[in-house]
Amino acid sequence: MTCFNPDLICDPLEAFENGDILGRRGHGETVTYRCNFGYHLDGDSRRTCWADKKWTGRAPRCRRGCRPPRPTDTGYANSFDNFYEVGAVVNYVCRIGYIISGDAQSRCQENGWWSELQFRCRIIVCDEPPLVANSRRNGTSFEFGRRVRYICNQGYELASESGWLLCDTTGEWFGTVPRCDPVSCLAPQNPVNGRVITNGVQFTYGNRVRYSCSRQFKLVGPSESTCNADRNWSPAPTCEVDIDCNFQDTSRATCGWLNNGVAWDQVIHGADVYYHARFSRGNVGTTSKSILISPFVSASSNQCFKFHYRLVQISSSSDFVVNIIDGNSRSQIWSCNESDELNAWLNTDIAILPRQTNYQIEIVVAKSTVSSIRIDIDNLKVTENGNCQNECEPVSPCLNGGQCLNRIGSFKCICPAGYRGLTCSQ
Repeated sequence: MTCFNPDLICDPLEAFENGDILGRRGHGETVTYRCNFGYHLDGDSRRTCWADKKWTGRAPRCRRGCRPPRPTDTGYANSFDNFYEVGAVVNYVCRIGYIISGDAQSRCQENGWWSELQFRCRIIVCDEPPLVANSRRNGTSFEFGRRVRYICNQGYELASESGWLLCDTTGEWFGTVPRCDPVSCLAPQNPVNGRVITNGVQFTYGNRVRYSCSRQFKLVGPSESTCNADRNWSPAPTCEVDIDCNFQDTSRATCGWLNNGVAWDQVIHGADVYYHARFSRGNVGTTSKSILISPFVSASSNQCFKFHYRLVQISSSSDFVVNIIDGNSRSQIWSCNESDELNAWLNTDIAILPRQTNYQIEIVVAKSTVSSIRIDIDNLKVTENGNCQNECEPVSPCLNGGQCLNRIGSFKCICPAGYRGLTCSQ
């Protein structure tokens, strides 16, 4: 057990020149020493009263002088002492990236203040960075530590690893001035049954090449192709057998196709022009047919036959078929589907493999029942290697037993009862 007098008071503290003492002398209490302005405390600033009426530590003293000089925004004193005697001199230096001008010294004065600073730190400024052709410059400040970035214009790319320049401590731009070169495209490919006319043109951004087709073929699409910013050529034309038909010519509505059997009729409905076969109940025999036969098509390569059609009235899939006439033989390559939408323009494409001899395409609308039939067709097109893909093969995208109908670049699923969605997945 420890006993002490709670009213105990420590002995009075000795006189403290050039400063004052704050606090009480009671047991356990702490006093604080504080110097007058222009003086610096040498020693501990606090002492505590103990139970033996003694004060901890030794009394500090106040010395005349200055506290450490304060830094400026851009410079600092190159001395790091805690106290400076009157008359002491320090030298200021600028931070990295700044240049000093004027008197960089400051002196500790009798009043405890440092003499007024007579210098200035100016930030280093680089000259305007060079302009680079086919680029834009990002960055408007050219001071130390600032960067400018070069961004190549569309269709151009950096020929160096970095597109940056940095203003360094020497006032020069650090880094290699970049270069923006035009992007290059691969050599354009000759279209099937045609060729590219380059005339010495470099295959770089913005340059163009022209196309021409062999005899008996026509150019479909733009006659020129441009090297684009994405390194690809703009869509090139194709050279197609000249048997396309959109039934626009009133004097030769079926183009080069032979209108055979029960005649097809041209329909002009405003700007919409198409062809149709129509059989009314009882107006013709039960075996009547409307037939269109194409000009001869070259058998040397893959062909793609595309057309649009509208089923207004049908009774079975055999009402509307497409055949190939190869010499004396005839083979069916397509038929409509009874599940097709009625009164809606549909489309399909049919791939035709190379054959031994030139061939013809036959479109047949046949009436085999007493029902009325009406079928419209439009935009017949035959292309060589022309993006012809049966979207229902080799694996049907239709799930759960759905029936797949091929379209140009897409497909249609006829879903069984209980299923729905694009692929009958729901």
